[in-house]
Amino acid sequence: MLARLVRSANLVLTNMTPSSIADVGLDYENLCQIKSDIILVTSTDCG
Repeated sequence: MLARLVRSANLVLTNMTPSSIADVGLDYENLCQIKSDIILVTSTDCG
């Protein structure tokens, strides 16, 4: 289901740390395997 959402999205917005993003497979490299022109935006609560 995640792959289907990524294929239809222009960007993915997260509020997780980079290591947490990688742990769940949402890092940029994995997202690009699903959709090569995806944009990943991250913002954490702690800066």
